[in-house]
Parts: sequence; C-alpha cells; structure tokens
Amino acid sequence: MSPIYVGNRRIIGPESSDPSGLGTNDEGSVVYNTTDDKLKAWDGSAWESVGSGTIAPNGSSSFPAVSAAQLLSDYPNLNSGVYYLQTSGGSVQVYCEMERMGGGWIIPFQHQCTNDEGLYETLFTGAASGTPNSGSSDFQGAGSLTGSQLWDNYGATEVMVYAREIQTAGGSYDETHAYVSSSGGNVFSKPNFQNLLNPPPANGAYESGITVIYRNGSRKADLKQQTTWSSPSLNTINNGAIDQELYYCNGPDGGDSNWSFALMRGGTPYPRLANSANGGGRHNGVTRWGQLGFRAASVSVPVDPFGDMSGVGYFPLTNTFTNKSVGYTQYNGTNTSGTYTADGITWASVGAHGFRIPAPNGVSIGEWFQGDQDWAISMVFKMDANAGTAVNRALIHMSNGDDHARPAFWVTGPNRGAGVANKMEWFSSSNGSSWDIARGDTNASGLGSTTIVAGTQYHVVFTRSSADGLKGYVNKTLDWSDSNTASHYAQGDYEINIGAWFNYLSNYGWHGSIKNVRFFRKNLSQAEVNQLYSLDF
Repeated sequence: MSPIYVGNRRIIGPESSDPSGLGTNDEGSVVYNTTDDKLKAWDGSAWESVGSGTIAPNGSSSFPAVSAAQLLSDYPNLNSGVYYLQTSGGSVQVYCEMERMGGGWIIPFQHQCTNDEGLYETLFTGAASGTPNSGSSDFQGAGSLTGSQLWDNYGATEVMVYAREIQTAGGSYDETHAYVSSSGGNVFSKPNFQNLLNPPPANGAYESGITVIYRNGSRKADLKQQTTWSSPSLNTINNGAIDQELYYCNGPDGGDSNWSFALMRGGTPYPRLANSANGGGRHNGVTRWGQLGFRAASVSVPVDPFGDMSGVGYFPLTNTFTNKSVGYTQYNGTNTSGTYTADGITWASVGAHGFRIPAPNGVSIGEWFQGDQDWAISMVFKMDANAGTAVNRALIHMSNGDDHARPAFWVTGPNRGAGVANKMEWFSSSNGSSWDIARGDTNASGLGSTTIVAGTQYHVVFTRSSADGLKGYVNKTLDWSDSNTASHYAQGDYEINIGAWFNYLSNYGWHGSIKNVRFFRKNLSQAEVNQLYSLDF
C-alpha cells in the first residue's frame, strides 16, 4: 500500500519485506513487516525492530547509547567502529570493538609499536588525542575524555579486559586475548588495569586468579597472575615464574631489548626470541599496533548471555544475520544451497544442504570440544512436516570429513522403527574411530526419550561436565544422560556442519529450520539451561 507521509517520515505497510530506498532524512519512518511479524523503525541507515514501545539508543549522534555492551545487546549485528555513547557530560564518539571476544568492548587507546616498544601509562591517563578509528593510527581517549575518564563512565569496580596485537610490518600475527576471573566475569580493578602499562608501578597488589582466553578465542589458561618485574622493568600475565608461560607482556620503550608489548600464547622465554606460533621476534622491523579495552560483566552481550565469557560463538541464522557469528566474526559460516527465512535457516530437500562453520587459519570452535574440557552446544529447531526419506536428520556434526572426531546429535529417521524413530541421538568419542562415550546409534544407551513431532519447535542442549559426564536436554527437560567422564578425542581441527553429517549429505540432510546455535566453553547447569530456553526459544 502507499505510505502515509508525516513530514519526511513515512508510515508504511503492512509489507512482506523491509522497504528499500530510504536515506538519512527518512529517520523515524515505520513499517510493519508481516514476514518477521515485527514493527520496525528506520534509524537513518537500517530498519530496527521496535520493542516494548520504544527504540533502543542506536549509537547515532541523535540517539547515543549507554555503553558499547548495551548497544551490542540491543543491536547484535553491529560491526566494530566509532559510535556515540552517553557520558556524564554529554555524548562522545568512542571506538567500540563489537566483533571479537564477544564484542561490547570500550577501546580507550590504540598505539603503534615498533620492535621493542611498549604501551605506556599516559595512553590511558593523558589528554585525549587523535581520532578513534579502526585503522593503524594512534589515538587515546575520546572527545575531551581521557581513557581513565572513559573507565569512570563505562567501567565498574572491576571489569573484564580485552587486548589485541596486530602486526602491520615484518609479520602477519593477529592475536586477541580476554582476561576474566577464573570463577567467571570481572577481574581487573582500575589501578591494576593501569598497572598493565609502563612504567611498572611501585605497588604489589596485583591481580591473580586470571583466566586468559587466547589464540583468538580458541584456548584458555586458568589461574594466571599479573606480575610486575623490577629487573628488567616489565609487566606480564603468566604463571608467576620467570620467563615462563607468557601471555601478556609489556616492556618500557628503550628498556631491555628482550621485551616489548606482545600478546603470546603461553610462549617462552620472551618476545625477542618468540617462535612463529607466538608471533615471532618483535625486532628487526616488526611493526604492530596494540589495543587494550574493557567491559563490565553486568551487561551481557549476545554471544555471552551469562556474562562470564563462557560463550564461544553464537549463530542466530536469521535474515538479519545471514552467515554472521555474533561477536566472533572469524567463525562466519557458509550457507550451502539453503535459503534464509524468518524462522531460521531452512533446507527444502535432502542433498548438499546445510550451514558450515570454517576453521580459519587452523582455529576452530571445535577446539573447545576435546580432551577433558567442559562444554555445551544449544540450538532451536523445527522439523518440516514433510521431512523426506533421510536415514537420520542431522542437527550438528562437529567434524566435517571425519565421522567420530567431535560431538554430534541428530533426530532419528522414519525407518528406525517404533519407539526409535523421531528421537534425539547423542554422539561423542574418546578415540576418534568409534562412538564410545555418547553411543548414538551404535547402542541403545545413546537414544533420547523425547518424541520429536514435525512442525513443533524444540530447544536442545548437549553439555559435558568433566566431573559428571554428559547430558542432553529438550525444552528444559533432561532427555538423556551418561555418567561417562572419559576424555574426548583431541586430534585434528575441523569445520562444523549444521544440518548435515560428515559427507553423507544425501542420507542425513536436515528438513526444517535451525536457529540460535550457540557454543560454550563450560558445562551448563539446569538453571542455565532454563535461562537459555527463555532467551532463545
């Protein structure tokens, strides 16, 4: 139907898709989208859903957001960049990291380091300079605010810390870390955040009980500590021993040439002699820029609903997000011969269909699902009324090209017989050659109890505890469990199939929709399963 104009604003609809052709002058226009069943408002650049009668602040100059984390929570498909945020003295443009380590990070400074240069304290405490940006130009603070004043506006008594090192000459290393409490959530006070910078401070009350999430979000090390060393003068996060298990390093400019700003992966002995896996030596023309940032756990971001950095990846699989992993863009996936719908990602026939999550540069979400680590997988699905003739209907198989290497689950097919068809089956392996922990279809012990009805939506969780074994939930109710605590197979690195199995696409393709796929680096309690159900279902 033709729109009604109120000044520059349009009242449009109902329409089956979001209207195109609007610009910045059309901000405030509204449409009812019948496909998404949403009332939406035009914010000057995109259509956004209207919730509870209001539109959340979108980070524009006319609608500054409360914080980077709140902005990402309200608009999960935002990219990293400069957004207007509210402060006690008005709004200011702040660089917000929205794509790595869950997103929602305030970046108070960025500095280029060459060879043995480090990051220094006045980047955080000194007067604002430069323009916040996503390139390799130095900046500190935002507007008229110092980095320290940004903390006062958006931090808390303690925060979680973000760090990134990107080599721009002499190497291609790009490493991102997060430092959180080993019990989950906030860990760094403002003084000890400042103590990560040079010159080394005099006090000795540094942080301990730090979990380091490193290798761009695919590894973690628990119970590390912040240490300041007097000879040479430098700051580290490591195991507290000299030149051992180094993660964060920061040496003063012109100091001992063995040291510099460096993010390492548990390397030794120090940055000058680091191997390629730890970024190589930071000398002989190696130029990189470094960032530190912070986020309080009080506002959860989409990939991390529990506020403890346990979320590894989140794929909404809707029109808005297409192939994007929220907060972890290095894991963006590929939709193979499917179409996106408002109900999630949908496949219409058995065949080469599905959604595949890659393992870029040998880094995979699946690395969390091996050895003795705790983990969890969750998703929402609905099986089509005409589910075809698939032998079984794959929901997730985490080792593309290798049948048994990582956990998996499916819905049993129509020819499995009475009491077996249309049930969940759960799979995992200790040896990579057989399903010997969660037995799946190799033993009755792998069969769930819930009957899956076509055309009905379900929320499922598959979770592992190193102490208690494995559990599978359907709509908050325990569907299956196994007390086997054997370590899981830990070799190889694999792409992940959603809606397909190994390479048996013609017999195991999914018929229906899948959305809100999540991965966690911890076991989920019943209360957390309930919380996810309320959030995603």
